[in-house]
Amino acid sequence: MIDFARANFPADQHANLQFVLKDAQNLDYHETFDILFSFTAVQWIADHEMFLKKAHESLKPLGTFAITMPMGLPANLEQAVNEKISSLQWVSYFQGFSTGWNFVSEVDYAKLLATNQFISKRFAVVPQNDIFPTRAVFEKFINQWFPYLRPLPQNLKQTFLTEVVDRYLELETFPNDEVHFKVRRLEIVATKT
Repeated sequence: MIDFARANFPADQHANLQFVLKDAQNLDYHETFDILFSFTAVQWIADHEMFLKKAHESLKPLGTFAITMPMGLPANLEQAVNEKISSLQWVSYFQGFSTGWNFVSEVDYAKLLATNQFISKRFAVVPQNDIFPTRAVFEKFINQWFPYLRPLPQNLKQTFLTEVVDRYLELETFPNDEVHFKVRRLEIVATKT
């Protein structure tokens, strides 16, 4: 993503933009930004309290903190994954495996915001239903980020993904050959105090 951003917004044409890769739990800025924004990335952060502390330090007084993040997988997709990773064929690849996700509940996130001196302007859990016109399009989408593919050898990744999606579509049917991806999403806009 950084390479894409640098290529499409070169420094010689966009002097006010800079693209850097940093650990969100170790931001080293002091009252630098008017706004800190994240779209569907915060769920990958291990320590949300440290992230919010560093976000608070990085924002200017009355700066805005805005995020949106999923609150988990669709229940039937999660069931399909759990069935597959615990099956005899696949279980050996998932010993000690962790997705890297850290889905924090809305109750806990509200507490974290208050603890880190943010006042919420918007704090909502909203339903999100992404509709993919075909299974192939859905598989392309999920293949981009699906952490369950990481521990598998390259030659088995597509087989595993196919089995997971097969099971998902057995558990839940959709009209017109579509595949739906229904999740809850946390949306936050807060102000630094």
